[in-house]
Amino acid sequence: MKPVDLSDRPGDRVPAGGARRPVAAADRGPCAARARRVSVAGLLLGSPLSAGLLTASALLVGALTAAALSGCEPTPDEGGAGAAGGGQAPGVSLAVPVPAAGRVYARLDPPAVVTESDDWDLAFEGYDVFTHGGVTAPGAGAGFGPHDQATFTAGADPSPFYTADRAGGAFTGWYAYEGSPAHVLWSRYHTYGVSAGEQRWKVQVLGYYGELGGAPVTALYRLRFAELNADGTTGETRDLGSLDATAGGGAAPADRPSACLDLAAGQVLALTPAEAAASTAWHLCLRRDAITVNGE
Repeated sequence: MKPVDLSDRPGDRVPAGGARRPVAAADRGPCAARARRVSVAGLLLGSPLSAGLLTASALLVGALTAAALSGCEPTPDEGGAGAAGGGQAPGVSLAVPVPAAGRVYARLDPPAVVTESDDWDLAFEGYDVFTHGGVTAPGAGAGFGPHDQATFTAGADPSPFYTADRAGGAFTGWYAYEGSPAHVLWSRYHTYGVSAGEQRWKVQVLGYYGELGGAPVTALYRLRFAELNADGTTGETRDLGSLDATAGGGAAPADRPSACLDLAAGQVLALTPAEAAASTAWHLCLRRDAITVNGE
């Protein structure tokens, strides 16, 4: 199932799919990991458009490499010299052919294109870059950056220093947050496309607040959606409100159910995270301020 943002405000868009941030460092985890600074040097688009040749330049970070090989957990680079006392090691290049469909894997030490069953550091699929950890793989991999100038002039290391891959997609940025004194979430009113097999829908988030027993409550969603037919016409527009995504509140146990939506039937299901993970009967799940899709 592929969610996309169909809005006409590109400045507010969040790309669909997995972790699409450029990766500045990759690390497979404590002790066994070999940390590397990586820059994506170029993407040469071929034909079809989704195929290309991704060239990643992998630069070995001396201090981080020494820490990993000595059995220590990876720590921020203190700016010390490498093993030879001359700073970071010379860079090497690795050309990674990215197919029109599917994922390709790369190892950084030694640089090589490998298979999923091998020990890999980075994976590429279309424009997406993944590390060997987080929601992508069972390893302890993570990435560093990119960060803005303020981060580097703050006088302190970013925390967390490494960030593991996490679930993302078009719905990641569905709201704008208004700070003090209101502290409220406002829908951006973007229109999203959701696909499942041959079916397509357009979806809008209209609201995040509702009432229970006359009292205002957060995480009671209102959604509007319609199916997009193969002949270019749009089906009936449905408007559903009071979709309960409270999941018992922030202090509630993690196994409390929340609203999941079957777009085809217009049916709302109350599912725990475990039940949702095992079910194909829904397209969107709402849990507090997060909206997820049933698929990648």
